[in-house]
Amino acid sequence: MTAIMNLYKIIGLNVTNDIGNSYETKSPYSDKILQDNSEKGISKHHAFTTYIVYIAFENAYYAIHLSESHCASYGGKLCTLGNMSIKQTLYEEAMINLTHVPSTPIDIKFKLYKQYEEEVVYVDNDPNTCVFKFNYDGNDERTPCGFVYVNMELFIPK
Repeated sequence: MTAIMNLYKIIGLNVTNDIGNSYETKSPYSDKILQDNSEKGISKHHAFTTYIVYIAFENAYYAIHLSESHCASYGGKLCTLGNMSIKQTLYEEAMINLTHVPSTPIDIKFKLYKQYEEEVVYVDNDPNTCVFKFNYDGNDERTPCGFVYVNMELFIPK
């Protein structure tokens, strides 16, 4: 798979909290999933933050979807998976959905892969400033500890 590395401009960001499924644990500091009488994990609803980063290159616009979800490991521990997908979008759709805009212009170099396991994206002219990070499973398939991170200090509410 070949990568296309271009300079993209970040248009803005959409941040929402979505309710998803998770599991009850012994305590907030434990990752051991509680089980019911039939030895199935006790499920619960959990609020997950979802980010959509809108980027542009020439006249093409893309939406980078970043989110997390919970799962159970083989050993009955609560685990996290990072999720990332990229979809082409329309300029009008991006502008309608923005909840945050960059506080200063942000350019990034980004590879348009179809499938990701890990990604770290920095500001193009400042390689010490991370814009967002993603990791699918934390490189641990047995007890995944994936994540997403968006540097909210680079954005202001619209």
